[in-house]
Amino acid sequence: MTHPPKPVDTVAPASLGSLPLVVDMDGTLIATDVLAEGIVAGVFAKPFSTFFALAKLLGGRAPFKRRIAEIDAADIDTLPLRQDILAWLRAEKSSGREIHLVSAADEALVERVAQLVGVFDSAQGSRGRINLRSHRKAEALQQRFPDGFVYAGDSWADMAVWKRARGIVTVGVRGGLERAVKRVAVPIEQSFLVQRAGLRAWIDALRPRLWAINGLVFVPVLIWKEGQSWQGCWKAGLAFIMVSAMASGTYVLRDLAHVGSDRRLGLSQSRPMAGGSIPLHVGANVALVAILGALALAWLALPQLVMPLSIYLAIAACNFWPIGRGAIKDALLLAILLTLRLVLGGMATGLPVPNSILGVTMGGVFVAGLTACKWGLR
Repeated sequence: MTHPPKPVDTVAPASLGSLPLVVDMDGTLIATDVLAEGIVAGVFAKPFSTFFALAKLLGGRAPFKRRIAEIDAADIDTLPLRQDILAWLRAEKSSGREIHLVSAADEALVERVAQLVGVFDSAQGSRGRINLRSHRKAEALQQRFPDGFVYAGDSWADMAVWKRARGIVTVGVRGGLERAVKRVAVPIEQSFLVQRAGLRAWIDALRPRLWAINGLVFVPVLIWKEGQSWQGCWKAGLAFIMVSAMASGTYVLRDLAHVGSDRRLGLSQSRPMAGGSIPLHVGANVALVAILGALALAWLALPQLVMPLSIYLAIAACNFWPIGRGAIKDALLLAILLTLRLVLGGMATGLPVPNSILGVTMGGVFVAGLTACKWGLR
């Protein structure tokens, strides 16, 4: 769940309010990173264009950012704005203060966000070969505002800018960075606390509540007397762990693929990556660790499960890549994935699952899934 940032006590003199306010975008105004948004959206919507965009890195980060922006896969209109900071900016704007959005993101995207928010006097970002970050941003702002400015940021990259500013606004700064900011001989006009992703956010992302259906791997142990042994239970237990890790990894990938649509559907509270409480790159790394961990465990302990787990991943991928649409596809994929759990249990224990059970499971789940899709109960 995304929690709005909360302002805390400040120590800045009132005179700072007359200085131009410069606001960073990624992590400060919005609870995400537009480059990560573009890459993730591009991987699922336009994978080939996104892959070939990597060649632009040879010319620097700014050309790469521009190419990702040109692919135009990210849903900019639904980016999660930090509402308390936005309310404060609107209050400052109403008092007549000059406010500028300056970010290391591609300038075209910065301008789009500025237009969307509607409180900024100007928008500036990376362009050409100039990556407007850290020291380059500090130098650019010092030249643009020779009489001084107040800067709002959130990361170590902003330290160079804070050191040259007349005033500081921090967003979600804590730990070593917070101590470093306090050592800078610049007054703090405002500080905002941002609650980081906790256990609840990871429960929503990994969905351990759905692991119960992975208990289907134990069916061969229950129906065959030969499997009711320590060895059979142990192998089924390992299969349960592998399937749970693989399933959670694909759940996270699904959420990454549907970040924009989840926001438009109002699911940001239950989808932590859509809401911005879990950064997209962190979610991607967790998904890769879960999926590769499941395959590695299978290769070490039960090699016969590597192939069916890979098939599971390939079938699940149909849910987050645009390969067909509709209730029939969704119900069929659900039926196959649940039936595959039975097959995994049988292969893990060496005990065959009767075709009658496989058929009933496949058919029953397909009909139930089709009914649920028809009545909007997905």
